[in-house]
Amino acid sequence: PVRRSKLLVRDCDRVIVSSREERIASANCNLDSAEAAPLVEELAIQLWTNSEVERFCLGWFASAMKPATTTTTSSNEEEQLASAVRSATNDVVSALASPLMDSWRGLPLAVTLLSQLRAESSSSSALDNMSPARAYSQVLEIYWRRAKLRLSDRLLRIKENYAHSAHAAGVE
Repeated sequence: PVRRSKLLVRDCDRVIVSSREERIASANCNLDSAEAAPLVEELAIQLWTNSEVERFCLGWFASAMKPATTTTTSSNEEEQLASAVRSATNDVVSALASPLMDSWRGLPLAVTLLSQLRAESSSSSALDNMSPARAYSQVLEIYWRRAKLRLSDRLLRIKENYAHSAHAAGVE
């Protein structure tokens, strides 16, 4: 028998990866125009530049690491937060520059995945030797873990409400 290799993308497949910004009609990309319709599969992906990646990460980590309380913070705490944000941003930028992630360097999805992974870890080595597949897999594990916790919490509240209602109705 002839062995056939498994192809990730077949000749008949069309794959378009776009960021949210590319969905807005612009001089570079207007999917609604008659000229663009037959060329959709040939649209180039507009990758983020290094400065755009850095700007995104700085904002993302500043939001993710912001203290949940609204109490005033000292200048020392603000400096520590700014340092942590800068460190996490540098970790993501460095990981994107690695040979394993190089082809994904400017893709917003890759930047977001790595940012999420770095935020989940207190270690600056969390993104060492990270590949796109490994990043995706680890982020999915995080989402599953969170979903299980939410479901478990919800089921516990339902059980407590049922027990309270049964007790109030005199049913044991």
